[in-house]
Amino acid sequence: MKKPQKTKPDGQSETSAEPANKPANKKISKGQKTRQQLIEVAASLFQKQGFHATGIFDIAEAGNLPKGSIYYHFPGGKEEIGAAAVAFAGAQIAKALEEVAGKAKDPADLMTKAAALLGDILVESDFQGGCPVCLVALEVAGKVEPIRQSALEAYARWQAIIEKQLCLFGMEKKKAAAQAELAIAAIEGALILSQVQRSPAPLRRLARQLTLSLA
Repeated sequence: MKKPQKTKPDGQSETSAEPANKPANKKISKGQKTRQQLIEVAASLFQKQGFHATGIFDIAEAGNLPKGSIYYHFPGGKEEIGAAAVAFAGAQIAKALEEVAGKAKDPADLMTKAAALLGDILVESDFQGGCPVCLVALEVAGKVEPIRQSALEAYARWQAIIEKQLCLFGMEKKKAAAQAELAIAAIEGALILSQVQRSPAPLRRLARQLTLSLA
């Protein structure tokens, strides 16, 4: 016999069913975790030793994963994981750039903080790892379209962050866009000089020049 349902004081039936609009708990699957691990390991290796010098086996070994797992998650091989790694690195820097931009007191402080952000990454790596997007882009962006696209999107995002903050400081949009593009291009160039000279001095000098360009 079917048990009678309990009733609330108002006469409505009481059941143990979850509300229909309650969001389901989203869990990251083992496969998603493995894929993300491969991307992060690849991004780190590409930054330290370059795209061409890093093999599929190097990525699998560094991640303590079987080589076949890379082709399972990235059927396109190293080019596909390369595009994903550049996108990941670009997003990480964008997140950090948004944070420092939000703390900038004025346009000059913004230029200084933006230059210091990538400069700190270089110094912390003992001048072994420069910009993770630039390094891969210089090697293969002209030959591998997915990687070029990932790099293009990363640079556009960084530029948009600086442009937006300059506009918040009262700069006219067209000028802010030009200044943001100049900043990204100049910082990337100064990073290479700093790496070659094993000194953050070029980035510091650049920050001063960018400040002067605001006038």
